[in-house]
Amino acid sequence: MTRKNQKPLGQKPKLDRLTLSDGKEYVLKPMTVNKYIEVEHKFDQPIAKLVLKGRLEVILFMLHLRLRDDYPDLTLEQLGDRIDDDVLARINELMGV
Repeated sequence: MTRKNQKPLGQKPKLDRLTLSDGKEYVLKPMTVNKYIEVEHKFDQPIAKLVLKGRLEVILFMLHLRLRDDYPDLTLEQLGDRIDDDVLARINELMGV
């Protein structure tokens, strides 16, 4: 039995897709506890506080964490250069910001 909006154990998470300003579509892996901990360590604040602030630097870092396993050559700076206003609006939608 599962609660409302809870995925059954073993179900693969839905992967988001995002097209950056370079015209390429990227697959975003889900955030994991380890990724959230990495965000907390980088910014030295609890994740709940960071998400509420909506700082672009935090959003960019979280997006990079979701991409880095599949796109190891994509640097944080390159990623930031590929995000224009339209892409940022889509990221905010995906992240619920």
